[in-house]
Amino acid sequence: MKIYKVIPLPGRMVVGKKEKPETVLKFFEDTIAKESLGGWKLVTSISVDAVKKIKRLRSTEEPYNLLVFSKEDNE
Repeated sequence: MKIYKVIPLPGRMVVGKKEKPETVLKFFEDTIAKESLGGWKLVTSISVDAVKKIKRLRSTEEPYNLLVFSKEDNE
């Protein structure tokens, strides 16, 4: 049987004026590498919007990517 874990990551890549996109992408690469330790394998990425209610009809939205990892349950 497989077990799963879900890791949220920002859905927006912010690159400074003097920064290269590769520098920001390194954060995503490092996160995937770190979460893959212990036999976890990246299965998919799902885009979602987190909606935060401010007042009755007002809200803000923040995009996220959910990284889904799986591995065999050895128990």
